[in-house]
Amino acid sequence: MSLLAAQFDSHYFWQHLLHPESFFLRAIWTTVYVAVLGQAFGTLLGLPIAMARRSTNRLLVAFEARVAEEGAHMAEFWTDDLRAEGLLGAMGWQRVIQRAGYIGRDMWTLMEKRFEAETA
Repeated sequence: MSLLAAQFDSHYFWQHLLHPESFFLRAIWTTVYVAVLGQAFGTLLGLPIAMARRSTNRLLVAFEARVAEEGAHMAEFWTDDLRAEGLLGAMGWQRVIQRAGYIGRDMWTLMEKRFEAETA
């Protein structure tokens, strides 16, 4: 314990903490600059991706509205987006079949949703 206390120079520590040298200030500035720049680029790149994912759901909702408008009893479509299967299931879509290596050697899924006939 006394060995560590003997090697610690509190005057040097407080002097550099309260009056940092230019290399320390440059390091802080660079860290803040890179962090802000990274956040800005991440937002700029992530926003179009997030909007594209949301537009897919709007397209699907519009598709369902058109199917109901036409009085169809069932709708089907193929997708290769396996990550969206949970969301589609929550929206009432069911997986009918899966085909491995279908288009582009990817896994494709046929999704189906049944609609109740509207009575007027």
